[in-house]
Amino acid sequence: MDLRELRYFAAVVEAGSISTAATRLHMTQPPLSLAISKLERELGVRLLTRSSRGVHPTPAGRYLIDAGSMLLNESARIEQTLRHMGDGRAGELRLAVGPILTWEFLPPLLARYAIEAPDVDIELFDPPSGQILERVRRAEVDVGIVATADIRALRAAVADEMNVSYAGQLPIVLALPPGYTGTADPVELADFESEIWLVPHLVERFPGIEALVGDAWRIAGISPTRIRHLATPQTALPLIAAGLGIGVVPDAARAARSDIVVRRTTPSIGALEITVLWRRHTNATEAMLRFLSVLDCLPDGSAAS
Repeated sequence: MDLRELRYFAAVVEAGSISTAATRLHMTQPPLSLAISKLERELGVRLLTRSSRGVHPTPAGRYLIDAGSMLLNESARIEQTLRHMGDGRAGELRLAVGPILTWEFLPPLLARYAIEAPDVDIELFDPPSGQILERVRRAEVDVGIVATADIRALRAAVADEMNVSYAGQLPIVLALPPGYTGTADPVELADFESEIWLVPHLVERFPGIEALVGDAWRIAGISPTRIRHLATPQTALPLIAAGLGIGVVPDAARAARSDIVVRRTTPSIGALEITVLWRRHTNATEAMLRFLSVLDCLPDGSAAS
């Protein structure tokens, strides 16, 4: 028994007539009758009773219709999924995104991708940026998205291993404890030289938010000495809210935490560059290519359907 025979049998039962079913199937009656007879011989049971008023399923025929319908529906689902995998609308996508990008940048991106590829299962990770580089390098994820202070320096550092594409900017601002609610906007950076600064660790090969802070300090002519290094920018938020220091965060943090005060600065701290990375010399899946197309950073010579 194969799926074609099941479809023939279902068509005959639905039509109540072999001749009518043959017309609907765009075939002649003799080969359809032969196919039904062959199916009965293969299964060793009569499936239809024939009369002047047409054909009707026997108890075995009714069972085959019920069980066969499930098989046909599952077969159709499998065929559709495979076609969607072929054009990038189904499959799997492993995605590693810097935590500070999950506040504002990531949700609308995933919403757009869900429209383009509704049946892709996304496995999402949000490790620190340095770990994202390693996961991309080791092919543990398909695509990494990080925010860097210098995309050119990052591209040079990973050029032999990864493709690097620009995807936008992430403005950086000063985050202050709740007691600073009445401060002006922007504030003078020099006024905060003596504060405890909560700054992410320097990551090898990855110029991040700490590079922007250092540049802003130099331009302002200040040299803070009370510096506490943290793993990530978001780690600083609860400490700032508790009044244990000040820090620099993406402007999107004002939506993530209502219990901190966010201010622009003079001189400006600048902006991080949102950067997309994927391994060179890899066989990109259609789901991955469609995701890159949503970001408008397809590799040369590639095109999503």
